[in-house]
Amino acid sequence: MRLFRSTGCRKNEIAHLRHEDISPRTKEILIRTKDCHDCPNCISQGNVWKPKTKASTRNISISDSLLKELSALPKGLLFPNNKGKVEDHFLRTLARDVKNSGVTKIKLYRFRDTFITNKLRDSIDLRTVARWAGHDDINETMRYTAWLDAQSKGAREAANREDTRYRTGTDGD
Repeated sequence: MRLFRSTGCRKNEIAHLRHEDISPRTKEILIRTKDCHDCPNCISQGNVWKPKTKASTRNISISDSLLKELSALPKGLLFPNNKGKVEDHFLRTLARDVKNSGVTKIKLYRFRDTFITNKLRDSIDLRTVARWAGHDDINETMRYTAWLDAQSKGAREAANREDTRYRTGTDGD
């Protein structure tokens, strides 16, 4: 779950993540085209797994502690099934385990939404967040700013000033 939350990756990006996709030098994970002989979709596409779009090929910064955790995993796929192949069902298992811990209505894609929103809230440049998210169009990332704008302190203060102005009958001069 931490990897979902910390990277904003899509589920298939994490399912296909390999040890060689971790860059200790740059402290990033690399989402890129790679060989895959495990999945029906990849096999039908010439044994190649590809990110969703061209923009989805990207490097995502990760924390030192997450880098250490991922680097300690065995070589090959980071999250293989018991046969050493891409685990298509570990995501269901993860969702079930989270649900069993008392969290209801979990959607793994919400981790991606949270990642993007948090990075924008932390004042990370919009283009950088769009690149990390693998968005082809900056407007796709801009969708998240509308919610943030509505939640910002400045927006609330402005709304309160307007409310006070109309309740008191003053024009704010």
